[in-house]
Amino acid sequence: MTDELARHDFRNRAVLVTGGTKGIGLAIGLAFGQRGASGTLTHKWNSADLQALRARFAESGALEPTIVDADVAHAGDLSAVLMGIRAKQL
Repeated sequence: MTDELARHDFRNRAVLVTGGTKGIGLAIGLAFGQRGASGTLTHKWNSADLQALRARFAESGALEPTIVDADVAHAGDLSAVLMGIRAKQL
């Protein structure tokens, strides 16, 4: 793998995108997923259409992320999200 390609390879990497189900956050999640990252996207208050999100990732060739209803501004939610990411990596 060339140095240029290696810089864009996120296989075996975990990525957390807060607010990752819309707008810029979604674009970031898709980009990382297309590069092999194991993504976790958060959204608040059931604001995401999970079926549509999964279809969007599949259509773009991105790895399907874990989608979590969480407000990472709250310590309990943040802790739960991070523990979930850690458990996936083990």
